Formats: sequence, structure tokens, C-alpha cells
Amino acid sequence: MEQSGKEQAERAINHFLEDMLAAGTVQRAVLLEHGDDPAIAPGQLMIRVFIPAPDLPADYERALAAWQEVNRTGMAEARRMLSARLPSARLWSPAKDKKGKKGNPRVNR
Repeated sequence: MEQSGKEQAERAINHFLEDMLAAGTVQRAVLLEHGDDPAIAPGQLMIRVFIPAPDLPADYERALAAWQEVNRTGMAEARRMLSARLPSARLWSPAKDKKGKKGNPRVNR
């Protein structure tokens, strides 16, 4: 995917998620392709959704599980609608932002 097309798709995904979910639910989403993550096969795309990080690193797993539970319906609808528009984006990866850090940890579900 060309960089300009990827950036345009990311903007559309972020706008779509802002419309679908409650404010503050998602910080941002990025579109990844083969080579960006070992889980992505050639021809596939992954949408990584960054969620607010808890104050304590020890709370990451609990915060992610709670986020997934609260947003299960909204994310299922978002997946369904985005899959129709971007069929190669079959993989979704929720990720937690570490405040002030780059190279954020992630948990694939």
C-alpha cells in the first residue's frame, strides 16, 4: 500500500472510530501491513487500536480486559463495517499507550 493511501485510510479509520465509540475510548488507530508486525501475512492489513493507559503498569492487563468488555459491541460493529470497506484488514490488535513513551506494548486478541 502506498504511503499516501495508508495515511488516508488511517485518517478514515480514526474518524470512523471516533463516530462509533464514546469520546476517549480510543486514542488513535494505525494501519499496519506485512513487515510491520510478524502476525501480518502478505496481502493482509492489521488495525492497531490504541487505548488509554492506566496509571500503573501493573494494571495494564486488567485495564485492557475491562476496555474490551465495555467496548465489545461497539468494536464488533466497527469491525463489521470496516471489514466491508477494507477487506484486507482482517486482524485487529488492541494496544495500550504508555504515557510519554514510544514503542508501546501491545496485546493481540
